[in-house]
Amino acid sequence: MQFAFARFGRLAACAATLALAGCMGGGETSQSSVGTAIFGNPQNLPPAQPVGPEPDYSCPAVGVNEGAAAYRVGGAEVAWQASINDLVRECQFGTGQFVMRIGVEGRILLGPGGRGGTFSAPLRITVKRGDKVVAQRAARVSASISPGTGSVGFAHVEEGIALPLAGDPGEEYEVFVGFEAGGAGRAGRR
Repeated sequence: MQFAFARFGRLAACAATLALAGCMGGGETSQSSVGTAIFGNPQNLPPAQPVGPEPDYSCPAVGVNEGAAAYRVGGAEVAWQASINDLVRECQFGTGQFVMRIGVEGRILLGPGGRGGTFSAPLRITVKRGDKVVAQRAARVSASISPGTGSVGFAHVEEGIALPLAGDPGEEYEVFVGFEAGGAGRAGRR
């Protein structure tokens, strides 16, 4: 019987100490405020500062340059054509900069004057801040079309476009993708 009262007394003393620590904190208690109330602050650490919400950044819009959605090779009788069907983008935000990744998906189609083979078209990705071009990347998209097949898809991912982060990139930057001029009138495969 005496053992039960001794155990109850110790539990009551612990509960009272924790309640007192909660009262000394003046409201909600956290593990650190209870620990500080019971043990003090022997390391003299500053109180934890609440972390504010992270800024809500948006990724810049991506569009196709006017007149640059297709790349044709051949004269009046088109040999082949590459066209952009879809664009996607992804942004990773860091301190002072953000990094973009742009994905381009499209198709290469044989025209009436075309034969199977491997075809390649020049692609340009341009990033603008207002009217100023701040980044450009050139790439080539290519695909092989076997005889008897009319078209085949292509995909290109441009990685690591790093840009300064001042405000919301979705409001400051625009990204344009398109084929470079020069395909029309050219014959043959590239």
